[in-house]
Amino acid sequence: MGNTKELDERYKEIQTIDFQKDQKYNTAVNILSIVLAIITYVIGNAIVPISTLLTSDNNEYFSRLWMIVVGLALYIILMQILRSSCIYSNSHESAKMGFRGLSGYAGSEYYFNKVTYLYIRLLPFITAFIVLIILCMRFDTALFWVPYFVMLYHIASSGSDFYIIYILSKLPQDVMVQDIGTSMKIYGKK
Repeated sequence: MGNTKELDERYKEIQTIDFQKDQKYNTAVNILSIVLAIITYVIGNAIVPISTLLTSDNNEYFSRLWMIVVGLALYIILMQILRSSCIYSNSHESAKMGFRGLSGYAGSEYYFNKVTYLYIRLLPFITAFIVLIILCMRFDTALFWVPYFVMLYHIASSGSDFYIIYILSKLPQDVMVQDIGTSMKIYGKK
C-alpha cells in the first residue's frame, strides 16, 4: 500500500510506542545511546586526543565551547527541518515539529509504508553523518572536537532511529507506520 492519510479497514494497530512514556523503549534507547556515545568518543579520541580541546588558554577554550553549543543547536534545528522535508516530500503535508528534552522531533498524522518510513528515518541520519565527517576532516587538530562533539551527539541521539529500524526489520513488508513525533503506531493487515 502507498502512503495515505487514511488506512483502509484491512489494517489494524499491532504496536504502539510512546517515546515519552514507554519504559522498555526508553531503557533500550538510553542503553544503546550510551554505548554509541562511548564508542564514538573512543574513536574520536584515537583520531585526535580530547586534550587538544582542553589544553588551550581560556579564551580559546570558551570560544570552542561556544562553537560546540551553537553547532548542537543548529544541528537539532536542521535535523528536524530535514526530517520534515522528507515527510513533506512523501505526504505533501507539513510535518509537526517540536522539542522533547534535548532533541527535536518531526511527525505527521500520515500513514507511511515501511520503505518510505525507513527513508524518512535514515536520510536525515545519513546526510548529517556525511556532512559532519566532512567538517571533521576539514577542521585542523585544534578545532576537530567542535564538529566531533556534534557528531557524538548525532550518533548517540540516533539510538532511537536504530531501535525503531530494528523493530521494523522484524515486521512484514506491508506494515504501515504513523509517527506523530512523540509516539508512533504500527499497523498490519488483519
